[in-house]
Amino acid sequence: MDRRQFLSRLLLGTALIAIFTILINAEATLPWLWDKISAVLSPILGGIAIAFILSIPSKRIEKALEGRLGKGVRLISLVLSVALIILFLSLVIALVVPEFINACSILIDSLKAFASDESFWERIDLSAIPFVNDMLGGVDDSITTLAELLESKIQEFSAPILSFTIQSLIYVIQGSVSFFVAAVFACYFIMNREMLSRHIRKVLSLLLPEGQIGYLVHLERIASSSFSRFIIAQVTEACIIGVLCFAGMLVLRLPYAAAISAFTGLMALIPIYGAIIGAIVGAFIIAVISPIKGLLFLIFIFVLQQAEGDFIYPRVVGTSTGLPSVYVFASVTLGGALCGLGGMLFAVPVFAILFTLIREKLSKDEAAASANNDLESGS
Repeated sequence: MDRRQFLSRLLLGTALIAIFTILINAEATLPWLWDKISAVLSPILGGIAIAFILSIPSKRIEKALEGRLGKGVRLISLVLSVALIILFLSLVIALVVPEFINACSILIDSLKAFASDESFWERIDLSAIPFVNDMLGGVDDSITTLAELLESKIQEFSAPILSFTIQSLIYVIQGSVSFFVAAVFACYFIMNREMLSRHIRKVLSLLLPEGQIGYLVHLERIASSSFSRFIIAQVTEACIIGVLCFAGMLVLRLPYAAAISAFTGLMALIPIYGAIIGAIVGAFIIAVISPIKGLLFLIFIFVLQQAEGDFIYPRVVGTSTGLPSVYVFASVTLGGALCGLGGMLFAVPVFAILFTLIREKLSKDEAAASANNDLESGS
């Protein structure tokens, strides 16, 4: 028995014993095991996801600077990638948040001015409306009863509210720590990706034959290329939406064109729900100044999103991923129907991987058939 067979059987036996032990004590071990696995894998998987996203601009910057700089070019490209992402998000926040706060301030001032307008209330004769007199007659008692009810409920739920607040704060702290750890993992993954690739290949060589390892490496390259192109296509499509939104708002003479267009483009990275969020926030900011223009913006953004979903998105994503436009549209529809938001987000790259593998298989079969025909014709 060689070393590979011994290690394979040892790992298989250990795994079977562990699975059998877990199944015997499933009620106690499965929740505990799930918590531990989640705690360990969450920062690692998050780090891999962050590293994959950061590697897209980082590789291009590294390739551009490779001939000009010597050692440390990868670190410089990583720092520049992080700085570009932070700069982009900061720019969007700097454009949108002040305008949103300004819209809220205008709305509050308008409500205060309306409430203090005594001439408006003097022109309204409430005594002419019968049910208003009855309602006003018992309003004092109702307010007193409501105040006592609220006071009792606040005292009743004060402990649960405090517990919920503390628990939420703990979740926020844990999420922040997990994100920080994932970001650190991502930096290590990018800086040492060749070394990690060699180590993973050595581990696989102990368990699988060389042919299967080569196929897995080929599959990983296809998956990495498909997801990278998909992310680039999503960012490109978001930029197109932002530019079209800005141009349309200028034509329609809608206010806050730059801020709302930047926010709409950023939200376009989120399928379905991003368009809803962008439309609601943009309409609110505009409607504070002019409700008619807010309604006009909703109509405009609805038309823009329909054009984006039917024409722009399939063509941009299809061109980047190598999928025909009709397949992009079909994969998004099928993924959303089967798996919701996650299905819509990952349907296109997964379908692109399957499309590439099927196309390679058909090409090999056609090449083999052509070679057989040549041999038969030659004989």
